[in-house]
Amino acid sequence: GAIEWDENAASGRTANDASDEDNAEDEGEEEEDEDVDEDEELRRAAEEAAVAAKEAEAAAAEARRKAEKMEMLQRRAEEAMALRRAKKEEAERKKNAEEADVAAGKEEEDDAAAAVEAEERRKAEKMEMLKKRAEEAMARRRAKSVSKGDGE
Repeated sequence: GAIEWDENAASGRTANDASDEDNAEDEGEEEEDEDVDEDEELRRAAEEAAVAAKEAEAAAAEARRKAEKMEMLQRRAEEAMALRRAKKEEAERKKNAEEADVAAGKEEEDDAAAAVEAEERRKAEKMEMLKKRAEEAMARRRAKSVSKGDGE
């Protein structure tokens, strides 16, 4: 390549030499820019990490609140189910007790009806017996009166 002469020609430096020096200066500036960029990236990363940590903390707090709410709702549901179960059992006990009372009442009614029937039977039998006795007594009286009438 052709060597270019410029204002540095008097010192004996070529344009290529000056270009190399400029490149060296540019590299130094690039290193500084890279350092600044790295510092900026680190600062941004730290900010992002802080934001992410705050978001994670908020999410954890929200998860705790939701877990507590879920636990409370589950406890309420269990209490409601226990209450329903107790009411159902109480209703079942009452129903069984009523059925037992009705059955006992029917038994009592049946027993009472049987007792009434037995009493009526005894009275009917007694009436039959009394009727027979009365008829026998009447027959004896007739027999006596007939025999008295024969004797006269």
